[in-house]
Amino acid sequence: MAKYIVVGAGPGGLASALLLQHQGHEVHVYEKDRVVGGRSKVLKHGAYTFSAGPSFLMYIEMLDLLFDRVQLPWRKDLNPFRLDPLYELKLPQFSWKPSGQPNVLAQQVEDLFQEGKAYTRFMAREAKAFDAVQQVMLKPFPSKRHFLNTRVLNFGRFVSLKDSVSDKLNARFHHPMLKHSMTFQAKYLGMSPQETPDFFTVLTYLEHQRGLYHVKGGIENIIRYMARQFKERGGHLHLNSPVQHIIVSHKQAEGVKTVHGVERADGVIVNADFPELINRLLPEKVQHSYTKESLKALDFSVSAFMVYLGPDTQFDTVEHHTMVFSDDYESYTKGLIENQALPQDPTIYLYNPTKHDATYAPKGHSSWMLLAPVPNTLAEIPWEQKKEAYADKLIKRLARKLNLPNLSKHIVTKVIATPNDWQHDYRVHLGSVFSLKHQFHQLLHKRPHNHYNDVDQLYLVGGSTHPGSGLSTIVQSAIIAADLIAKKSAK
Repeated sequence: MAKYIVVGAGPGGLASALLLQHQGHEVHVYEKDRVVGGRSKVLKHGAYTFSAGPSFLMYIEMLDLLFDRVQLPWRKDLNPFRLDPLYELKLPQFSWKPSGQPNVLAQQVEDLFQEGKAYTRFMAREAKAFDAVQQVMLKPFPSKRHFLNTRVLNFGRFVSLKDSVSDKLNARFHHPMLKHSMTFQAKYLGMSPQETPDFFTVLTYLEHQRGLYHVKGGIENIIRYMARQFKERGGHLHLNSPVQHIIVSHKQAEGVKTVHGVERADGVIVNADFPELINRLLPEKVQHSYTKESLKALDFSVSAFMVYLGPDTQFDTVEHHTMVFSDDYESYTKGLIENQALPQDPTIYLYNPTKHDATYAPKGHSSWMLLAPVPNTLAEIPWEQKKEAYADKLIKRLARKLNLPNLSKHIVTKVIATPNDWQHDYRVHLGSVFSLKHQFHQLLHKRPHNHYNDVDQLYLVGGSTHPGSGLSTIVQSAIIAADLIAKKSAK
Protein backbone atom coordinates (compact mmCIF):
# COMPACT_ATOMS: atom_id res chain seq x y z
CA MET A 1 0.00 0.00 0.00
CA ALA A 2 1.34 3.44 -0.97
CA LYS A 3 0.50 6.82 0.52
CA TYR A 4 -0.87 9.63 -1.63
CA ILE A 5 -1.64 13.25 -0.88
CA VAL A 6 -4.39 15.12 -2.70
CA VAL A 7 -4.18 18.92 -2.80
CA GLY A 8 -7.68 20.38 -2.90
CA ALA A 9 -11.10 18.98 -1.96
CA GLY A 10 -12.98 19.96 -5.07
CA PRO A 11 -14.81 17.30 -7.11
CA GLY A 12 -11.61 16.25 -8.91
CA GLY A 13 -9.64 15.89 -5.70
CA LEU A 14 -12.32 13.95 -3.84
CA ALA A 15 -13.03 11.70 -6.82
CA SER A 16 -9.30 10.93 -6.99
CA ALA A 17 -9.21 10.26 -3.25
CA LEU A 18 -12.07 7.76 -3.47
CA LEU A 19 -10.50 5.97 -6.43
CA LEU A 20 -7.04 5.72 -4.85
CA GLN A 21 -8.54 4.65 -1.56
CA HIS A 22 -10.42 1.89 -3.37
CA GLN A 23 -7.14 0.76 -4.93
CA GLY A 24 -5.90 0.16 -1.38
CA HIS A 25 -3.76 3.26 -0.84
CA GLU A 26 -3.59 5.49 2.20
CA VAL A 27 -4.94 8.87 1.11
CA HIS A 28 -4.74 12.31 2.73
CA VAL A 29 -6.67 15.28 1.29
CA TYR A 30 -5.55 18.80 2.19
CA GLU A 31 -8.02 21.64 1.65
CA LYS A 32 -7.31 25.30 2.35
CA ASP A 33 -10.98 26.11 3.01
CA ARG A 34 -13.16 25.13 5.96
CA VAL A 35 -15.56 23.27 3.64
CA VAL A 36 -15.15 20.98 0.63
CA GLY A 37 -16.23 21.83 -2.90
CA GLY A 38 -13.87 24.46 -4.27
CA ARG A 39 -15.73 26.53 -6.86
CA SER A 40 -18.80 24.36 -6.26
CA LYS A 41 -18.91 24.76 -2.50
CA VAL A 42 -21.88 25.79 -0.36
CA LEU A 43 -22.25 29.42 0.66
CA LYS A 44 -24.27 30.23 3.77
CA HIS A 45 -25.70 33.71 4.35
CA GLY A 46 -28.11 33.91 7.24
CA ALA A 47 -30.94 31.46 6.66
CA TYR A 48 -30.08 31.08 2.96
CA THR A 49 -27.90 28.53 1.20
CA PHE A 50 -26.36 29.23 -2.18
CA SER A 51 -24.40 27.29 -4.75
CA ALA A 52 -21.12 29.14 -5.19
CA GLY A 53 -20.66 28.27 -8.85
CA PRO A 54 -22.20 26.74 -12.00
CA SER A 55 -25.00 24.31 -11.33
CA PHE A 56 -25.94 22.38 -14.48
CA LEU A 57 -25.90 18.69 -13.63
CA MET A 58 -25.65 16.67 -16.84
CA TYR A 59 -24.12 13.47 -18.15
CA ILE A 60 -24.54 11.75 -14.81
CA GLU A 61 -23.45 8.49 -16.41
CA MET A 62 -19.92 9.68 -15.65
CA LEU A 63 -20.84 9.82 -11.97
CA ASP A 64 -22.22 6.30 -12.39
CA LEU A 65 -18.81 5.22 -13.69
CA LEU A 66 -17.00 6.82 -10.76
CA PHE A 67 -19.27 5.49 -8.04
CA ASP A 68 -19.54 2.03 -9.61
CA ARG A 69 -15.75 1.80 -9.48
CA VAL A 70 -15.71 2.56 -5.76
CA GLN A 71 -18.89 0.54 -5.08
CA LEU A 72 -21.12 3.34 -3.84
CA PRO A 73 -24.88 3.39 -4.62
CA TRP A 74 -25.00 7.13 -5.22
CA ARG A 75 -28.31 7.10 -7.10
CA LYS A 76 -30.01 5.29 -4.24
CA ASP A 77 -28.39 7.54 -1.65
CA LEU A 78 -28.92 10.91 -3.39
CA ASN A 79 -31.89 10.18 -5.69
CA PRO A 80 -31.09 12.35 -8.75
CA PHE A 81 -34.17 13.28 -10.77
CA ARG A 82 -34.54 14.56 -14.31
CA LEU A 83 -35.75 18.11 -14.89
CA ASP A 84 -38.68 18.86 -17.18
CA PRO A 85 -38.53 21.44 -18.68
CA LEU A 86 -34.77 21.68 -19.03
CA TYR A 87 -34.89 25.44 -18.59
CA GLU A 88 -36.64 28.56 -19.82
CA LEU A 89 -34.90 30.51 -22.58
CA LYS A 90 -35.81 34.19 -22.62
CA LEU A 91 -34.75 35.14 -26.12
CA PRO A 92 -35.03 38.67 -27.54
CA GLN A 93 -38.19 37.94 -29.52
CA PHE A 94 -39.91 35.22 -27.52
CA SER A 95 -39.51 32.63 -24.75
CA TRP A 96 -39.72 28.87 -24.72
CA LYS A 97 -39.16 25.99 -22.36
CA PRO A 98 -37.35 23.06 -24.02
CA SER A 99 -38.81 19.81 -22.75
CA GLY A 100 -36.80 17.30 -20.77
CA GLN A 101 -38.34 14.57 -22.95
CA PRO A 102 -36.41 14.25 -26.23
CA ASN A 103 -39.42 13.31 -28.39
CA VAL A 104 -41.45 16.23 -27.06
CA LEU A 105 -38.50 18.57 -27.56
CA ALA A 106 -38.14 17.52 -31.20
CA GLN A 107 -41.82 18.33 -31.75
CA GLN A 108 -41.33 21.72 -30.07
CA VAL A 109 -38.53 22.50 -32.52
CA GLU A 110 -40.84 21.66 -35.42
CA ASP A 111 -43.79 23.64 -34.04
CA LEU A 112 -41.77 26.74 -33.13
CA PHE A 113 -39.11 26.82 -35.83
CA GLN A 114 -40.29 24.39 -38.56
CA GLU A 115 -36.90 22.64 -38.41
CA GLY A 116 -37.82 19.34 -36.77
CA LYS A 117 -36.31 17.10 -39.46
CA ALA A 118 -32.99 18.97 -39.48
CA TYR A 119 -32.94 18.84 -35.68
CA THR A 120 -33.56 15.08 -35.59
CA ARG A 121 -30.77 14.47 -38.12
CA PHE A 122 -28.46 16.73 -36.13
CA MET A 123 -29.09 14.91 -32.85
CA ALA A 124 -28.53 11.51 -34.46
CA ARG A 125 -25.15 12.65 -35.74
CA GLU A 126 -24.27 14.25 -32.39
CA ALA A 127 -24.95 10.93 -30.64
CA LYS A 128 -22.25 9.32 -32.80
CA ALA A 129 -19.94 12.30 -32.29
CA PHE A 130 -20.34 12.09 -28.53
CA ASP A 131 -19.41 8.41 -28.49
CA ALA A 132 -16.28 9.26 -30.47
CA VAL A 133 -15.41 12.20 -28.20
CA GLN A 134 -15.73 10.05 -25.09
CA GLN A 135 -13.32 7.45 -26.46
CA VAL A 136 -10.69 10.20 -26.57
CA MET A 137 -11.55 12.16 -23.44
CA LEU A 138 -11.45 9.12 -21.15
CA LYS A 139 -7.80 8.43 -22.01
CA PRO A 140 -4.62 10.29 -21.12
CA PHE A 141 -3.10 12.38 -23.87
CA PRO A 142 0.58 12.83 -22.99
CA SER A 143 1.91 13.41 -26.52
CA LYS A 144 0.86 13.93 -30.13
CA ARG A 145 1.83 10.36 -31.02
CA HIS A 146 -1.41 9.38 -29.25
CA PHE A 147 -3.23 10.77 -32.29
CA LEU A 148 -2.12 7.62 -34.10
CA ASN A 149 -4.85 5.26 -32.95
CA THR A 150 -8.30 4.30 -34.14
CA ARG A 151 -10.09 6.14 -31.31
CA VAL A 152 -8.64 9.49 -32.33
CA LEU A 153 -9.12 8.83 -36.04
CA ASN A 154 -12.80 8.12 -35.38
CA PHE A 155 -13.02 11.30 -33.29
CA GLY A 156 -11.53 13.23 -36.20
CA ARG A 157 -14.51 12.32 -38.40
CA PHE A 158 -16.64 14.65 -36.31
CA VAL A 159 -14.20 17.53 -35.86
CA SER A 160 -13.36 20.53 -37.98
CA LEU A 161 -10.10 22.32 -37.24
CA LYS A 162 -11.49 25.61 -38.52
CA ASP A 163 -15.23 25.68 -37.77
CA SER A 164 -16.77 26.96 -34.55
CA VAL A 165 -20.01 26.01 -32.80
CA SER A 166 -21.64 29.00 -34.53
CA ASP A 167 -20.33 27.93 -37.94
CA LYS A 168 -21.64 24.40 -37.48
CA LEU A 169 -25.13 25.47 -36.44
CA ASN A 170 -25.33 28.15 -39.13
CA ALA A 171 -24.69 25.44 -41.72
CA ARG A 172 -27.50 23.22 -40.41
CA PHE A 173 -30.27 25.53 -39.20
CA HIS A 174 -31.99 28.70 -40.39
CA HIS A 175 -33.95 30.21 -37.52
CA PRO A 176 -31.69 32.53 -35.46
CA MET A 177 -33.58 31.89 -32.22
CA LEU A 178 -33.13 28.12 -32.59
CA LYS A 179 -29.41 28.61 -33.20
CA HIS A 180 -29.13 30.87 -30.14
CA SER A 181 -30.93 28.18 -28.14
CA MET A 182 -28.20 25.71 -29.10
CA THR A 183 -25.11 27.92 -28.78
CA PHE A 184 -25.36 29.34 -25.25
CA GLN A 185 -23.85 26.11 -23.89
CA ALA A 186 -20.46 27.47 -25.01
CA LYS A 187 -20.63 29.67 -21.92
CA TYR A 188 -20.19 26.54 -19.77
CA LEU A 189 -16.63 26.70 -21.11
CA GLY A 190 -16.30 30.44 -20.50
CA MET A 191 -16.19 31.11 -24.25
CA SER A 192 -18.29 32.55 -27.04
CA PRO A 193 -19.86 30.23 -29.65
CA GLN A 194 -17.84 32.02 -32.35
CA GLU A 195 -14.55 30.76 -30.87
CA THR A 196 -15.59 27.38 -29.44
CA PRO A 197 -14.52 24.36 -31.55
CA ASP A 198 -17.44 22.85 -33.41
CA PHE A 199 -17.43 19.45 -31.67
CA PHE A 200 -18.60 21.07 -28.42
CA THR A 201 -22.13 20.95 -29.82
CA VAL A 202 -22.10 17.62 -27.98
CA LEU A 203 -22.97 19.73 -24.91
CA THR A 204 -26.31 20.57 -26.50
CA TYR A 205 -26.78 16.89 -27.31
CA LEU A 206 -26.12 15.94 -23.68
CA GLU A 207 -28.76 18.36 -22.44
CA HIS A 208 -31.40 17.65 -25.06
CA GLN A 209 -31.05 13.88 -25.24
CA ARG A 210 -29.61 12.76 -21.90
CA GLY A 211 -31.20 15.43 -19.75
CA LEU A 212 -30.43 17.79 -16.88
CA TYR A 213 -30.71 16.56 -13.30
CA HIS A 214 -30.96 17.77 -9.74
CA VAL A 215 -30.20 16.13 -6.43
CA LYS A 216 -31.39 17.47 -3.11
CA GLY A 217 -28.75 19.94 -1.99
CA GLY A 218 -27.40 20.36 -5.53
CA ILE A 219 -24.03 19.50 -7.03
CA GLU A 220 -22.38 20.60 -3.81
CA ASN A 221 -24.22 17.80 -2.00
CA ILE A 222 -22.68 15.25 -4.39
CA ILE A 223 -19.27 16.61 -3.40
CA ARG A 224 -20.12 16.43 0.31
CA TYR A 225 -21.25 12.84 -0.30
CA MET A 226 -17.82 12.06 -1.75
CA ALA A 227 -16.13 13.59 1.29
CA ARG A 228 -18.37 11.77 3.74
CA GLN A 229 -17.85 8.39 2.10
CA PHE A 230 -14.09 8.98 1.86
CA LYS A 231 -13.88 9.67 5.61
CA GLU A 232 -16.15 6.78 6.55
CA ARG A 233 -13.81 4.44 4.66
CA GLY A 234 -10.83 5.62 6.65
CA GLY A 235 -9.65 8.53 4.50
CA HIS A 236 -7.95 11.55 6.05
CA LEU A 237 -9.56 14.90 5.20
CA HIS A 238 -7.68 17.94 6.49
CA LEU A 239 -9.74 21.15 6.25
CA ASN A 240 -8.33 24.62 6.96
CA SER A 241 -4.99 23.17 5.87
CA PRO A 242 -3.54 25.09 2.92
CA VAL A 243 -0.59 23.51 1.18
CA GLN A 244 2.39 25.88 0.95
CA HIS A 245 4.40 23.92 -1.59
CA ILE A 246 5.04 20.47 -3.01
CA ILE A 247 8.21 18.71 -1.91
CA VAL A 248 10.23 17.49 -4.89
CA SER A 249 13.43 15.47 -4.65
CA HIS A 250 15.32 13.99 -7.62
CA LYS A 251 12.45 15.10 -9.90
CA GLN A 252 9.88 13.12 -7.90
CA ALA A 253 7.03 14.42 -5.76
CA GLU A 254 7.59 13.21 -2.21
CA GLY A 255 5.03 15.11 -0.18
CA VAL A 256 3.84 18.58 0.74
CA LYS A 257 4.52 21.30 3.24
CA THR A 258 1.38 22.63 4.90
CA VAL A 259 0.79 25.24 7.57
CA HIS A 260 1.03 22.36 10.05
CA GLY A 261 4.35 20.96 8.84
CA VAL A 262 5.80 18.47 6.35
CA GLU A 263 3.79 15.46 5.19
CA ARG A 264 5.66 12.79 3.22
CA ALA A 265 4.01 10.58 0.59
CA ASP A 266 4.70 8.34 -2.39
CA GLY A 267 2.88 10.68 -4.75
CA VAL A 268 0.85 13.89 -4.97
CA ILE A 269 -2.36 14.65 -6.88
CA VAL A 270 -3.09 18.35 -7.41
CA ASN A 271 -6.68 19.57 -7.75
CA ALA A 272 -5.72 23.24 -7.64
CA ASP A 273 -6.01 25.62 -10.59
CA PHE A 274 -3.06 24.84 -12.87
CA PRO A 275 -1.51 28.35 -12.64
CA GLU A 276 -1.61 27.96 -8.85
CA LEU A 277 0.66 24.93 -9.25
CA ILE A 278 3.17 26.94 -11.27
CA ASN A 279 2.94 30.25 -9.44
CA ARG A 280 2.99 28.94 -5.88
CA LEU A 281 3.10 25.19 -5.28
CA LEU A 282 5.84 23.78 -7.50
CA PRO A 283 9.52 24.71 -6.90
CA GLU A 284 10.87 26.80 -9.78
CA LYS A 285 13.93 24.59 -10.17
CA VAL A 286 11.77 21.74 -11.56
CA GLN A 287 9.63 23.89 -13.84
CA HIS A 288 10.44 23.24 -17.49
CA SER A 289 7.30 22.53 -19.55
CA TYR A 290 5.54 25.50 -17.94
CA THR A 291 6.95 28.48 -16.04
CA LYS A 292 5.52 31.65 -14.58
CA GLU A 293 6.58 33.43 -17.74
CA SER A 294 5.08 30.88 -20.13
CA LEU A 295 1.71 31.10 -18.36
CA LYS A 296 1.36 34.57 -19.87
CA ALA A 297 1.15 33.00 -23.33
CA LEU A 298 -1.83 30.80 -22.42
CA ASP A 299 -5.41 31.83 -23.15
CA PHE A 300 -7.81 31.90 -20.25
CA SER A 301 -11.59 32.04 -20.22
CA VAL A 302 -13.76 34.94 -19.20
CA SER A 303 -14.80 35.28 -15.59
CA ALA A 304 -18.21 35.40 -13.91
CA PHE A 305 -20.03 38.13 -12.04
CA MET A 306 -22.23 36.50 -9.41
CA VAL A 307 -25.19 37.83 -7.45
CA TYR A 308 -26.66 35.60 -4.73
CA LEU A 309 -30.21 36.65 -3.87
CA GLY A 310 -32.57 35.55 -1.11
CA PRO A 311 -36.16 36.66 -1.98
CA ASP A 312 -38.71 36.30 0.83
CA THR A 313 -41.18 34.62 -1.53
CA GLN A 314 -41.31 32.04 -4.28
CA PHE A 315 -42.19 33.03 -7.82
CA ASP A 316 -44.05 30.10 -9.36
CA THR A 317 -43.28 31.26 -12.92
CA VAL A 318 -39.49 31.11 -12.45
CA GLU A 319 -37.99 27.81 -13.58
CA HIS A 320 -35.14 25.82 -12.02
CA HIS A 321 -32.81 27.15 -14.74
CA THR A 322 -33.47 30.31 -16.74
CA MET A 323 -31.33 31.97 -19.41
CA VAL A 324 -32.11 35.62 -20.15
CA PHE A 325 -30.44 36.43 -23.46
CA SER A 326 -28.90 39.71 -24.51
CA ASP A 327 -31.01 41.86 -26.81
CA ASP A 328 -28.16 41.72 -29.33
CA TYR A 329 -26.82 38.25 -28.62
CA GLU A 330 -24.38 38.13 -31.55
CA SER A 331 -22.66 41.37 -30.51
CA TYR A 332 -22.58 40.31 -26.88
CA THR A 333 -20.91 36.95 -27.57
CA LYS A 334 -18.38 38.55 -29.94
CA GLY A 335 -17.57 41.06 -27.20
CA LEU A 336 -16.68 38.25 -24.82
CA ILE A 337 -13.81 37.26 -27.11
CA GLU A 338 -12.20 40.66 -26.68
CA ASN A 339 -12.26 40.37 -22.84
CA GLN A 340 -12.11 44.13 -22.36
CA ALA A 341 -15.34 46.01 -21.82
CA LEU A 342 -17.96 45.35 -19.17
CA PRO A 343 -21.03 44.04 -21.05
CA GLN A 344 -23.90 46.51 -20.94
CA ASP A 345 -26.27 44.03 -22.59
CA PRO A 346 -25.35 40.84 -20.72
CA THR A 347 -26.84 37.39 -20.94
CA ILE A 348 -27.86 36.31 -17.43
CA TYR A 349 -28.18 32.79 -16.08
CA LEU A 350 -30.55 32.35 -13.14
CA TYR A 351 -30.36 29.26 -10.94
CA ASN A 352 -33.45 28.76 -8.77
CA PRO A 353 -33.04 25.39 -6.99
CA THR A 354 -35.90 26.19 -4.63
CA LYS A 355 -38.21 25.39 -7.54
CA HIS A 356 -37.73 21.73 -6.56
CA ASP A 357 -35.63 21.80 -3.40
CA ALA A 358 -36.71 23.37 -0.10
CA THR A 359 -33.31 22.87 1.57
CA TYR A 360 -31.89 26.11 0.18
CA ALA A 361 -34.07 28.69 1.92
CA PRO A 362 -36.61 29.23 4.71
CA LYS A 363 -40.10 27.96 4.01
CA GLY A 364 -41.75 30.04 1.31
CA HIS A 365 -38.51 31.82 0.40
CA SER A 366 -36.13 31.38 -2.53
CA SER A 367 -32.42 31.00 -3.15
CA TRP A 368 -31.25 32.47 -6.43
CA MET A 369 -27.85 32.58 -8.08
CA LEU A 370 -27.34 35.02 -10.94
CA LEU A 371 -24.33 34.57 -13.21
CA ALA A 372 -23.21 36.94 -15.95
CA PRO A 373 -20.05 36.16 -17.95
CA VAL A 374 -17.71 39.16 -17.77
CA PRO A 375 -14.06 39.85 -18.64
CA ASN A 376 -11.40 38.30 -16.44
CA THR A 377 -9.07 40.47 -14.38
CA LEU A 378 -6.82 41.28 -17.34
CA ALA A 379 -9.48 43.86 -18.21
CA GLU A 380 -8.63 45.74 -14.99
CA ILE A 381 -12.23 46.71 -14.29
CA PRO A 382 -12.53 48.56 -10.93
CA TRP A 383 -15.02 46.11 -9.48
CA GLU A 384 -15.23 47.63 -6.01
CA GLN A 385 -16.51 50.82 -7.59
CA LYS A 386 -18.82 49.17 -10.08
CA LYS A 387 -20.15 45.99 -8.49
CA GLU A 388 -23.21 47.40 -6.68
CA ALA A 389 -24.45 49.29 -9.73
CA TYR A 390 -23.81 46.31 -11.99
CA ALA A 391 -25.65 43.94 -9.64
CA ASP A 392 -28.62 46.31 -9.59
CA LYS A 393 -28.51 46.45 -13.39
CA LEU A 394 -28.74 42.65 -13.58
CA ILE A 395 -31.57 42.51 -11.04
CA LYS A 396 -33.60 45.16 -12.86
CA ARG A 397 -33.03 43.46 -16.19
CA LEU A 398 -34.13 40.13 -14.72
CA ALA A 399 -37.24 41.68 -13.15
CA ARG A 400 -38.20 43.23 -16.49
CA LYS A 401 -37.58 40.14 -18.60
CA LEU A 402 -39.31 37.77 -16.15
CA ASN A 403 -42.20 40.18 -15.54
CA LEU A 404 -41.50 40.49 -11.81
CA PRO A 405 -41.99 44.23 -11.19
CA ASN A 406 -41.81 43.94 -7.39
CA LEU A 407 -38.73 41.74 -7.26
CA SER A 408 -36.49 44.28 -5.52
CA LYS A 409 -38.97 44.66 -2.66
CA HIS A 410 -38.72 40.95 -1.87
CA ILE A 411 -34.93 40.70 -1.66
CA VAL A 412 -33.82 39.93 1.90
CA THR A 413 -30.22 38.89 1.18
CA LYS A 414 -27.87 40.03 -1.58
CA VAL A 415 -24.23 38.94 -1.87
CA ILE A 416 -21.95 39.82 -4.78
CA ALA A 417 -18.86 38.00 -6.08
CA THR A 418 -16.66 39.59 -8.75
CA PRO A 419 -13.70 38.31 -10.81
CA ASN A 420 -11.46 39.76 -8.08
CA ASP A 421 -13.14 37.50 -5.52
CA TRP A 422 -12.64 34.44 -7.72
CA GLN A 423 -8.98 35.34 -8.05
CA HIS A 424 -8.23 36.19 -4.42
CA ASP A 425 -10.62 34.02 -2.39
CA TYR A 426 -10.66 30.93 -4.62
CA ARG A 427 -7.11 31.28 -6.02
CA VAL A 428 -8.39 31.12 -9.58
CA HIS A 429 -5.91 32.64 -12.01
CA LEU A 430 -7.25 35.93 -13.47
CA GLY A 431 -10.62 35.01 -11.95
CA SER A 432 -11.13 32.74 -14.99
CA VAL A 433 -13.58 30.36 -13.36
CA PHE A 434 -13.78 28.21 -16.51
CA SER A 435 -9.98 27.92 -16.59
CA LEU A 436 -7.94 27.54 -19.80
CA LYS A 437 -9.92 28.11 -22.96
CA HIS A 438 -11.01 24.94 -24.72
CA GLN A 439 -9.43 25.65 -28.08
CA PHE A 440 -7.31 23.26 -30.12
CA HIS A 441 -4.04 24.87 -29.07
CA GLN A 442 -5.01 24.07 -25.46
CA LEU A 443 -6.69 20.68 -25.80
CA LEU A 444 -5.56 17.04 -25.68
CA HIS A 445 -1.75 16.82 -25.58
CA LYS A 446 -1.50 20.64 -25.58
CA ARG A 447 -3.35 20.90 -22.27
CA PRO A 448 -1.46 20.24 -19.00
CA HIS A 449 -1.09 16.47 -18.71
CA ASN A 450 -2.64 14.31 -16.01
CA HIS A 451 0.80 12.90 -15.18
CA TYR A 452 2.86 16.07 -14.97
CA ASN A 453 5.74 16.09 -17.43
CA ASP A 454 8.54 17.47 -15.27
CA VAL A 455 7.98 15.62 -11.98
CA ASP A 456 7.41 11.91 -11.45
CA GLN A 457 4.56 10.87 -9.15
CA LEU A 458 2.88 14.26 -9.60
CA TYR A 459 -0.63 14.05 -11.09
CA LEU A 460 -3.10 16.75 -12.11
CA VAL A 461 -6.89 16.67 -11.99
CA GLY A 462 -9.56 19.34 -12.41
CA GLY A 463 -10.78 21.73 -15.07
CA SER A 464 -7.40 23.11 -16.11
CA THR A 465 -5.91 19.75 -17.09
CA HIS A 466 -6.96 17.18 -19.70
CA PRO A 467 -9.77 16.67 -20.65
CA GLY A 468 -11.27 20.02 -19.43
CA SER A 469 -13.81 21.79 -17.23
CA GLY A 470 -17.29 20.78 -16.09
CA LEU A 471 -18.23 18.29 -13.38
CA SER A 472 -18.38 15.17 -15.56
CA THR A 473 -15.15 16.12 -17.36
CA ILE A 474 -13.39 16.79 -14.06
CA VAL A 475 -14.47 13.35 -12.87
CA GLN A 476 -12.94 11.97 -16.07
CA SER A 477 -9.62 13.62 -15.17
CA ALA A 478 -9.70 11.87 -11.78
CA ILE A 479 -10.39 8.50 -13.41
CA ILE A 480 -7.51 9.03 -15.86
CA ALA A 481 -5.10 9.96 -13.05
CA ALA A 482 -6.18 7.00 -10.92
CA ASP A 483 -5.74 4.64 -13.87
CA LEU A 484 -2.24 6.00 -14.49
CA ILE A 485 -1.35 5.43 -10.83
CA ALA A 486 -2.79 1.91 -10.90
CA LYS A 487 -0.80 1.10 -14.04
CA LYS A 488 2.39 2.43 -12.50
CA SER A 489 1.78 0.55 -9.24
CA ALA A 490 1.29 -2.70 -11.14
CA LYS A 491 4.78 -2.54 -12.69
